[in-house]
Amino acid sequence: MNKKESIGGRAYSNGVQLMNSKKAVKAYYDKTGDLKVNIKRSKKIKKAHILKKIPVIRGILSILIALWVFLKEVLKNPIKYWFIFLIILFDLVFWFGGNGEISTYRAVFLISYFMLPLFLIFYFRNNISEVLKFHGAEHMAVNYYENDCKGQIKDYSRIHKSCGSNFIFYFLLFQIIGSLLGFEFNLFIRQLLYIGLAYEAMKYTPDSLLFIVTIIQRFVAKKPDQKQIIAAEKALYILLEEEGDDFI
Repeated sequence: MNKKESIGGRAYSNGVQLMNSKKAVKAYYDKTGDLKVNIKRSKKIKKAHILKKIPVIRGILSILIALWVFLKEVLKNPIKYWFIFLIILFDLVFWFGGNGEISTYRAVFLISYFMLPLFLIFYFRNNISEVLKFHGAEHMAVNYYENDCKGQIKDYSRIHKSCGSNFIFYFLLFQIIGSLLGFEFNLFIRQLLYIGLAYEAMKYTPDSLLFIVTIIQRFVAKKPDQKQIIAAEKALYILLEEEGDDFI
């Protein structure tokens, strides 16, 4: 296999999307149950390749690009994602309405802020079961790819260290540490710094120290059925077919 680049992914209620620097492939089931594929080419950004080699900066760049892509999708159907706007509004009121004297309360809030979504996912796990299964299939496909496509996707773990839940965990962890230490410099720069540090922590933390986020992922990435695995396999196959990679 040729030298490969990193790939990412995202789960939906009806499919899975995998992407690299060149394109994004979404394999999904339509209302009739047929498996469909949607391919989007990525626009090349000059100098981005150099920036992605710089620690912290690469994390900021990667997350901001991912957020921009997600925001464009949200704006296409704002009613569907009303809760996202509610969270953003709540964040703005909280961060800009606070001051250094309530850093301890911020830390408590951030812990609650992280635990509440996990509680909701656990409580409504049966209703969002399909999304969680596609999430598990997405992780299995990426693990399969990173292990040189040996064996079968279904044999790989549904746990992956680059999961978005891991990033959120580290991001909030740095928020808590910063609040407890009284870091009150420029809000925007501070958030960007935490994003970059969270990315590096997620990338380089030894697997042996990931037991907390591993437990979390067992809630947000369920063991997929054959249906979800087939979709993930299809997305990965199309993502790699033009790159000259071996895929069995």
